[in-house]
Amino acid sequence: CVVMSSAGDRQRVSRTSRAPGAAPSQPCTDVKAEASVSEICVKKEETLELHICSRGDNLDTTPKDICIKVEDPECKDQLYCEVCKSFFFNKCEAHGPPVFIPDNPVPMGVPDRARQTLPSELEIQQSSIPDAGPGVFNKGETVPVGAHFGPYQGELVTREEAMASEYSWVICRSRQCEQYIDAKREMHANWMRYVNCARNDDEQNLVAFQYRGEILYRSCRPINPGQELLVWYEEEYAEDLSPVFDSLWNKKCSRTGESDVLQWDENFSEISVSADAMEQARSSAPESQDVLLQEFHPSQHHEFDARYAVVELLAKEQYGTLYTGVHKADGKEVGIKCVMKDPTDELITIPEQIKILPLEVALIKLVSKPPLCENVVELLDWFETSTFFFLVVERPNPCMDLRDFCKLDNGRLAELVAQKVIQQVVRAARHCCERGVLHCDFEQNLLINPDTLEVKLVDFGCAEVMTDELYTDFPGNPAFSPPEWVQYRKYFGFPAIIWGLGVLLFEMVCGELPFCNEEQIVKGHLPFIPGLSD
Repeated sequence: CVVMSSAGDRQRVSRTSRAPGAAPSQPCTDVKAEASVSEICVKKEETLELHICSRGDNLDTTPKDICIKVEDPECKDQLYCEVCKSFFFNKCEAHGPPVFIPDNPVPMGVPDRARQTLPSELEIQQSSIPDAGPGVFNKGETVPVGAHFGPYQGELVTREEAMASEYSWVICRSRQCEQYIDAKREMHANWMRYVNCARNDDEQNLVAFQYRGEILYRSCRPINPGQELLVWYEEEYAEDLSPVFDSLWNKKCSRTGESDVLQWDENFSEISVSADAMEQARSSAPESQDVLLQEFHPSQHHEFDARYAVVELLAKEQYGTLYTGVHKADGKEVGIKCVMKDPTDELITIPEQIKILPLEVALIKLVSKPPLCENVVELLDWFETSTFFFLVVERPNPCMDLRDFCKLDNGRLAELVAQKVIQQVVRAARHCCERGVLHCDFEQNLLINPDTLEVKLVDFGCAEVMTDELYTDFPGNPAFSPPEWVQYRKYFGFPAIIWGLGVLLFEMVCGELPFCNEEQIVKGHLPFIPGLSD
């Protein structure tokens, strides 16, 4: 289980996503955000309640009523006016509110759901692009510039599952965390899976972009009757994404014979770029970014090499590399995580430390102070260079990802096993809270010993400092996000932890996540499977 936590900017060579002749997107300076201030009240009795017999693991220190004041949305929540080339919040002052063309409502899980969600103005027929398969065409009146479709619907999947599909998109939850939505299964997707990629600027009429944690399509030119809908991504959406996006996009475009300039192999070990593209990227990128194309091995650090030996490369992710190793003095197994520094990394100080530390280093140091928690991985050492830092942590062995462990028994755990697991996760969450660390990303960061059922919370790349203030960024799996985040893009840390623990427990005993989309999260209906105890 690896979630890397630091990434440098990189030069992305891509085609423009705007209609020909469009000026570069600039924030509209003369558009005033219409403040929408509302309040919601999160009550304890509305929070998912966990009935767990566990001595001393009471996390409840939250007042009964928490008032959340919703302020103006952030820049990432803005829409774009294709006419005046400016961003806006609720509406463009010159051209009014955005136009949304809704899907035909169809329940999730219905066979052939994707086709049934098609708006009445559209139809699916053979694409005009040779060998591209089905495509989406306009059969109604002309779709105006600036019309919006979406959101793109699918299932939340792992990076590996996304890489194997032609129907995946990347959703950036924060600079350090990405999620993947896949529309491969038609019963859990909508019609947008059938929209093909444009092969050139002339035939592009849709722009794909991220808005409030979802993927939408926007028409960048009129779409006439009989014309096929063809999409390319918005430049601003892609510029901060990891190399995973390049690979997904190239796979998505493979049916139409069009692909991005960058090509990435499955392990992202090296980049294959045309000579012209490489020269363009090097000439326009800052000198400090050249290191992005280089490999760094922990053994190159003399102090590290004197104490530890690298044994095996475990994984390479978008934000770093994970190795196994041993402590030379006693032969103890360790895990080693190498992370590239970024100029935008958050740096903080912690008690009893004079030095300013990268956020991930500071947080794992906080949870590793005595007394330790047996269910939270311990930081043993850390080192840094001018461009990298790397963490040396304890390595539980044997161990496996909790998600993989559940798959051993038809995807779900017996209730007694789930109880033992969730007790340990609660203990780990409580320890983090007591040390001032907010960690909501449970599903992807839990390792379990299949023999003893001992659980370890690992990796703090998506963790935050625990505060009493509102959070406006949810870096974990969106399937675990609380309803107040879905509705208002605001949440308090402690209630989000409780909600996430409930979602995790449901997934363990039922074999699947309780919610497929944000609408279901807000409704909060839990479809329990038969046979569970009361």
